[in-house]
Amino acid sequence: MAQKDYVVVGKIIPNQSTRLRVAPSTFTSVIGSYAAGSQVEIDLVREYTETVSSEYVKAGDKWGRVLKVNGAAVQQPAWMAIIYLGNTICKAEYSLPSVPAPLPSPKVKIVSLTVIANYEDGTTTTEVFDPVQ
Repeated sequence: MAQKDYVVVGKIIPNQSTRLRVAPSTFTSVIGSYAAGSQVEIDLVREYTETVSSEYVKAGDKWGRVLKVNGAAVQQPAWMAIIYLGNTICKAEYSLPSVPAPLPSPKVKIVSLTVIANYEDGTTTTEVFDPVQ
């Protein structure tokens, strides 16, 4: 089953009563049931990229890895459907974490270059290269 995971910051809110499960699948054990409007903090979203009818998975289905429900930590692992078989189960109020913009590359201007070669016999040579020439 093809899927992709991405880190998120935020929460999901069930539109209806739904279950918390030990893995992102309806074929797994139920941890508990939660009412519509519960505040469910998540840190990861798994999105399925292909339909597998025998597993009851449709491309585009999403599950959230749950950290807390209504402020209380939950046993791990814990997953809740966000979109299941194409139906929206939870309102998504999360975003991808902001990534700082890369620092601009400094422009380097070489004003001179000195190369000092050290030889095995203990002698050295020094060469100065002037880029202006």
